[in-house]
Amino acid sequence: MADHQVRNWVDSTYVGNSLLGIRIGSGDIAVVGSLALYLFAWYHFFCVRRENHEIGSLLRDTHKSDKQTRYVVHYGIRSFMVFNPVSRNDAAIDDLYKPNARESLFFARSAFQLLIWLPFATILFVIVSDGAWAASFTSEGRSRMFSALPFYLQLEFLVQTSLAIAAACGIFGCCTRITRFYAATRRVLDQYDDGLGVHMPGSGKGLSDTQL
Repeated sequence: MADHQVRNWVDSTYVGNSLLGIRIGSGDIAVVGSLALYLFAWYHFFCVRRENHEIGSLLRDTHKSDKQTRYVVHYGIRSFMVFNPVSRNDAAIDDLYKPNARESLFFARSAFQLLIWLPFATILFVIVSDGAWAASFTSEGRSRMFSALPFYLQLEFLVQTSLAIAAACGIFGCCTRITRFYAATRRVLDQYDDGLGVHMPGSGKGLSDTQL
């Protein structure tokens, strides 16, 4: 019975991935999780970078074109801007002949910013929690948890924490650049709208909602 309980406890400290055919121990989460978040942050960065470059290049090439072409470009870009909306109005358009209502979802834009920084916040939480555990006292209260570990476990802890800190620095850089690319895309779209005379509902500029 005791052996069965010990085996169940050991199994509970591992997370299996049948798709990859691997099992990850809870002690490896700091390394594997940091690497996974780093890769996701880099992928997000390159997606936002490509979006900005494609949109910026298209707007530069067409901002002196005829008005009909610029309208097509404007509404074509507008149609797929989901997570970086150029409109600041969250009210539904429910009538063709009445002005749009003004509505802004509480915390919507801030929540999106938090999602961008979530990988960095997650890995920072892991680093802080591991540091707090290492600095805590043992049950006897005579020494720190880190000091009570054997040397090879101390070395393993330091290596894992160093890798997590390095990944956190990389993720911070990615998140910073992602935020800048999103802001840059909105800025060039606003400049393009200035030349076209069309602005998204809720922007407070350009044509009124009844004219859009």
